[in-house]
Amino acid sequence: MKILSRIVDPTNRLICWIFLITLCLSPLIAQDLPTVAIMEFESSGMSETDAANITSRFGYELSKTNRFRITERQMMEEILNEQKFQLSGCTSSECVVEVGQLLSVKYMIAGEVSKTFDLYSLHVRIISVESGEVIAQVIEDYEGSARDFITGTVRNAALKLAAEARTSGSGSSGELAKRVVTKTGQVSFTLNISPVNVFIDDNYSGENNTKNVSLSLPMGDHTVKLSAPGFQDYEKVISVLPD
Repeated sequence: MKILSRIVDPTNRLICWIFLITLCLSPLIAQDLPTVAIMEFESSGMSETDAANITSRFGYELSKTNRFRITERQMMEEILNEQKFQLSGCTSSECVVEVGQLLSVKYMIAGEVSKTFDLYSLHVRIISVESGEVIAQVIEDYEGSARDFITGTVRNAALKLAAEARTSGSGSSGELAKRVVTKTGQVSFTLNISPVNVFIDDNYSGENNTKNVSLSLPMGDHTVKLSAPGFQDYEKVISVLPD
C-alpha cells in the first residue's frame, strides 16, 4: 500500500509519503510519569523577571510533552518555606539536588539563560535527585527577536530535553521508561525536509534528523503529527489493523 499525502502552505510545503504498514511483535515503550521540579533559570544580560517568564514558558512546553509530572511553582515555594529553605543563591548541582530531596521529586531541572546583543543562549539540564547525575542537557543558541526565541527556541529546548531524558541513562538514576511487549505495526514516512519533531497521539516522540521516519505503533487508531519550524504541520490518522 502506498499513500501520498500533501499539505501546502502559502510559502512552504511539507510533503510526506507513507509506506508499509506491517503487523509484527516488537517492544513498545510504555511511559511512567516521573516527578520533576524546575528551578528558576539563572539570568545573564536580562532581568530576573524575563528569566522567570522564560522558565515558566519552558515548564509549559515541557508539560505538553506528557513525559513528566511537574511540581507547580506555588507548591514548591510552600514546601520550601515550611522547611525554611532559601532558593536565593542555590545554583550548584548539590544545592539543586537538596531542593529535590525536600520536594520529594525524582528529577530536578536547572538552567541558565543569557542575552548578548541579539544572541540568546539557553542551557538546561535534568538531574537525578537520587544520584546527582545529569541525565540529559540541552544547549540552544538563537540570534534574533525575543519573541521568536521564546516561542521557538525555548519550545524546542523543552522538546529536546524530554526526548533526551526519555532514552538516556540506565537503572534507577536514569531510566524514565519501561518496556512491555504488544502487537505493533511498523509505519514509515519519507519526507522532503529534515529535521522534524514527531508527535504520536499528541505526545512528543522525539526529533528525527533524517528524511526517513520509522514508527512502531500498537493496534488501533493513532494520530501522527510531523512539525518543522517555518512549515505547516503535517498530521495523519493511521489505523493499524490485525492481519
